[in-house]
Amino acid sequence: MEENKSFFDFDETLIRINSFPYWILFVISYSALSFDFKLTAKFSKLLFERKIRKNISHYNFKKELLKFSVSDNCNQKFAGFLSFFTRKELINELRRLHVEKHKIVISSAAPENYLRKTIELILPEISDEILIIGSKPHNNEWVDNYKEYKLQNLYKSQFLHENEILKNVYTDSWDDSALAYKSENIILISPSKKSKEKYFSDVKLKDRIRFF
Repeated sequence: MEENKSFFDFDETLIRINSFPYWILFVISYSALSFDFKLTAKFSKLLFERKIRKNISHYNFKKELLKFSVSDNCNQKFAGFLSFFTRKELINELRRLHVEKHKIVISSAAPENYLRKTIELILPEISDEILIIGSKPHNNEWVDNYKEYKLQNLYKSQFLHENEILKNVYTDSWDDSALAYKSENIILISPSKKSKEKYFSDVKLKDRIRFF
């Protein structure tokens, strides 16, 4: 019997915000209040280079940030902050699918260090049965989990094989279109006008879409 497999995006899907900019500001504030001024300075300098001087790419910005050691306690407290932004009805939908024996993956471009802690906090009873994939540093390189990389990482983790399709994809964004093409159902969560138009203008996808 074929397993049902459901994919959930994180930022602006399971939670209502894009977590990464908030994490940067949270780490700067937390490190300053903890008198870890070296970390405050490192994060602030990179933020200045990215936002003001604009001389560092988004990829290298994330790569350099994740080289710095951020305490588990800081990431745990940030997970607590993110828990206020969960879409509770969608979290309950995920729980329902789990009860119905769906295999579930939560996949995000967000750094895995706080992503995992957030899922453990908001879904404590089933988090160890969910595949959680985020972006992370590996061998001094940034392993991204964005757009088509999300699909490739599902293959690498063996959650999905190339001849399989997902039962459901829950997302807010066209960025997950590579996964949508591999899914029986596409469930859009508060998509932007641009993303909605792209999904509905694609003849291969438009009949598989519903809103949550």
